[in-house]
This record gives sequence, structure tokens and C-alpha cells, in this order.
Amino acid sequence: GNAEQFTAWPRIAADPWIESLTSDQQQRLRAAYEPLVDQGLSTRVRGNDDAYNDLPFDGHLLYPFRLENVIREVRERRGNESAETEALAALQKCLQQIAKEPNAAGRPAGAPTPYAAILKADGDRMGKLLGLAESVDRSREISRALHGFASSVRDIVCRHRGHAIYAGGDDVLALVPLASARKCAGNLADEFARALGGIANQMQLPDDERPTLSVGIGIGHVIEPLGALRARADRAEHHAKGDAIRTRSNRRNALAIRLGIRSGGEIVWRAQWTDEDAHRALDQFTEAYRTGKLPTRVAYDLRAVDRRLAKVHVGDDETARGMRAAEVERMLDRARQKGGSGSIPGELQKLILKRSENLEELADTLILARWLASRTAADVGETA
Repeated sequence: GNAEQFTAWPRIAADPWIESLTSDQQQRLRAAYEPLVDQGLSTRVRGNDDAYNDLPFDGHLLYPFRLENVIREVRERRGNESAETEALAALQKCLQQIAKEPNAAGRPAGAPTPYAAILKADGDRMGKLLGLAESVDRSREISRALHGFASSVRDIVCRHRGHAIYAGGDDVLALVPLASARKCAGNLADEFARALGGIANQMQLPDDERPTLSVGIGIGHVIEPLGALRARADRAEHHAKGDAIRTRSNRRNALAIRLGIRSGGEIVWRAQWTDEDAHRALDQFTEAYRTGKLPTRVAYDLRAVDRRLAKVHVGDDETARGMRAAEVERMLDRARQKGGSGSIPGELQKLILKRSENLEELADTLILARWLASRTAADVGETA
């Protein structure tokens, strides 16, 4: 009679944008949205420890393309003078006003980013771990450790502004906003290692047999069917497991992300949790986009350099690396920060040059970082 309600996907996607607004903007938006629940045009969000009380609605009408469609449908059905039409028009006016205003960080508020993530995780080597249990008591200890991890999942995901759909043993399925998806995955992996670490120590397991967590994140647009998004998360989880990777040491214990861009194509990224450089670089690039220190064109300029140099045949690898580095350095010298406020900071240029050996992979990492940093539709190149 009091079942948990799962949060609507558009509300998860819009959360970073909502959080970026001033308290006054949130209050005005809530006042404009509230009448739509009474009119049956929206639903209220409950549960998840009241995480979304700042705007406790399904959120689908926060997106201009959704709102315009609903306004058109209601006008055709009810006319221009109906209470529903007036309530929708009031929300549209409120959103348009807020979009032109600065948010809490002093940047244009804009419209919410229309992308979010489905996170899917699974424990590694669990069958082998249970097979190594030498007694019934040991099996029970493993089960208790898994139960302890599963019990912590809901709180971890909620702290990262997401909503856990399922947490059973070593299996996790959750909806998470882009802004916190990577850190949420990392915290879950850390908690899994902590929860099973005591058992692994008691059983004196070597490093390559200790239980770890592989996490897949599937990112997609709010208009995509959830079934397609879930399938993308499934593929990301399988990629994290590394079943197709020949070298055993490179399998499992990883994060894989698959970004489905509405305008075409998928970006795929993977790194084992032990690859601190790769995770640190993704985080640094994400923060650089978030703070406007990286222009959006850098990733695409890197792709252009990669295509251009692919046609150039040089005598040895050292020469090729030198040409690649020189081209990237020249491109970075010409690039400006977002808004043209100045050159890209030196430490960011060094990081890009350091990882420029594989330009295609670097470009994909930068594109992914841009999406992970997004709070508004403009951040991912979409018009409101």
C-alpha cells in the first residue's frame, strides 16, 4: 500500500540544471509547475528519501520540445481559454524567463540538459569466490558481506542525486544524472571492495582473485525508449567486464561508458579502476568543461588532426609522434577558452599533449567529458 515510486527519467536528467538554479528561480518554477499536477498534466515525485523536494515533479515539461508538444495537443483538445492551456502557458513563460537569467553560478540558466545515465554494475569473480568457500559458515559470511553492500547502494546512489532501481547482492541498476554518474560509479566500486575486502583477506586471496565491481554506464537522450537505454547500459557493463579482451589482467574491475549522441553515433570509453591516470584525466577534462576552460571545438579539432595525419606516412614511430605532438600543440595555441576569454590553461594543454598518442581515443574522451559536465542543453550543442 506504500510502494516506493521510481523517479521519472526526465526528472533525473534535469536534476543538475535544477540544482544550478537560485533558490528564487526554484521557487518560481515550483509555483508554476504545481498547477499542472492538479490538471492531470504532470505527476508528483515521491520517495528516494525526498531527494527531489526542490522540484518534486516528473520534469518532462521542463524541456521546451516536450512542453510545446503538450501545449499544442491541449489547445487542439481543450481550446485556448482552458485552465490547462493557461497553466501550461504560465509554465512556459516562467521557463523562458529563467532561461535568460543567470543561475546560482552567475552563468546563463538556459534549459536543462536532455541527457542522463543508466548505471548497471555486477561483481567480478563472485562464482569463484563462493566456490572457494571451505565451509557453510564462510558461505554465510560472503552472503552477509554482499547483503551489506546491497544495503548501502540506495544511499550511495541517492547521495549522487540518482535513484537505485535494484540492488541485490552484487547486482545494481540505477538512474543517475550526468553530473554525478562517474563519481557514483567510483563510490560503488570502492564500497564493494570494502564490503568484500575482509572476506578476501581472511581467505588470503591474491590480487587477481579478489572480488571487484565492474560498472557500465549507458548515456542517452530523454526521448529515447528506456528499453534502448537499458540495452546500452547492458553493453557498457559487458564492455567493463572485458569479455572480449584477450589479456586476462585487463579484464573486469573496470568502468565502461557508452554515450549515445542523438545526432549520431556512440562514444565508448573504458578504464580499469586501477588506471588512475585515465580516470583522473576524464575528471579533469570534465571539470575544465564545467568551468569553461575548454572550448567544445577542441575534441573535433583533434579528430581533424587525426584524420589529416592518417594520410601521412613517415619513416618511424618517433617521427610520427613528433608530427602528431606538433600539430596538437599548434591547434591548442590557436584555441581559446569557452567564450573566447583567453588561452587554454597551461596545465590542461600539458594534459592533452600527454595523452595525444592516440588522438581518436583522446577526442572521444573529451567529447564524453563535455557530456558529463553538461547542465544545460546548450552545453551539448542542443537548442532550447
